[in-house]
Amino acid sequence: MKKVAYIIESPIQYHVSLFKSLNQRDDMEVTAIYMSSRGVDPVYDEEKEVMIDWDIPVLEGYDHVFLEKLPFHDDEKLGFLDRANYGLSEALQSGNFDAAILHGYQYFTNIAALYACKSVGIPVFMRGENEDFFYRSFRKKAVRDVFVWGLKNILDAALYIGRENKKFYLNHGFDEERLFHVPYCVDNERFHPRKKDRANMQGNLGIGDEEVLFVTASKHRRDRYVSDVVDAFSRLPGDLDASLVLLGDGPVRSELESRAANSPRDDDIHFMGMIEQSEYPSYLAASDVLVHPSSETWGCAINEAISSGLAVLSSNEVLGWPDMVTPGVNGFVYPFRDTQALSEQMERLARNPSETRHMKKESRRIAETLDFELCGENIRKAVEQYGR
Repeated sequence: MKKVAYIIESPIQYHVSLFKSLNQRDDMEVTAIYMSSRGVDPVYDEEKEVMIDWDIPVLEGYDHVFLEKLPFHDDEKLGFLDRANYGLSEALQSGNFDAAILHGYQYFTNIAALYACKSVGIPVFMRGENEDFFYRSFRKKAVRDVFVWGLKNILDAALYIGRENKKFYLNHGFDEERLFHVPYCVDNERFHPRKKDRANMQGNLGIGDEEVLFVTASKHRRDRYVSDVVDAFSRLPGDLDASLVLLGDGPVRSELESRAANSPRDDDIHFMGMIEQSEYPSYLAASDVLVHPSSETWGCAINEAISSGLAVLSSNEVLGWPDMVTPGVNGFVYPFRDTQALSEQMERLARNPSETRHMKKESRRIAETLDFELCGENIRKAVEQYGR
């Protein structure tokens, strides 16, 4: 039985599901070491300007430890110093771990953890969303590259989440034999689509049996570009049988509602606000196509969508799309911020419901190749080869 520590910022449902799954294996025990309890108790989210209180348990089914925090630990405005903890070496020593997985390197405690692991003789692996895709100034890139050069000599292995993440490690000189595929994924059983959810949504929103339902699940912030989805949907011809559901909330919601009110398709645009996590799979199962207009280092909303059997329309600046969307098979990818191209893709799927249904089946098939079993097997291999 291998014992693994997973050092991460706070309990997040995506990672919690992985921890639970790993602890159901016969060959592994995982203990999450958290820097913060954010997500356990209700918390005010300044970005969304709403109180967040998820209704699903995030501490059940696996062992966990909360590190002691310095006085400014909970200040969400200090960037690198947001997560500054102590007691990590003691937690690592008491756990008698065979390896430790460090999630990213964005906080003070992440850096301290590298040296804490080495000081107590525990091999350390990294998993996260590191990439070379997005623009950085010459100065920032130079500093980052020097740091990653040092990181390469400290890490025993890296667990890449997808193609762009793997490119990052290869670009910076990591040996390919030290790279293991541990993708971001969700609980495919939890998101398995149910027919009754479609019927319930049809009744609640007045959606017809053959109507194509587009959905966007995102924070309502300017840098999430939900307005692009509203604008693209508003361009659809009036004869198309289609609706748009917007899940989420945030500081620009009133602006989005104003855009929708002025749209020629305003009756077909539905704002649902923040919904409980327990209800989220039902909303996805009732939909046909996820539209994800963001620019980000992965795109977990796509994980959830393909697991729910949705076709996907993704911006090409969502870096996880090559791992989850095969253009023409289970969706399409459009140039970031190109609302005309997005509208054309939406129109194609709305006019061809049979093609959309085929893509939905393909999405579920792809989701089943990105599962916790794959993660567990590759973590096991990494620990066997590079753990102690």
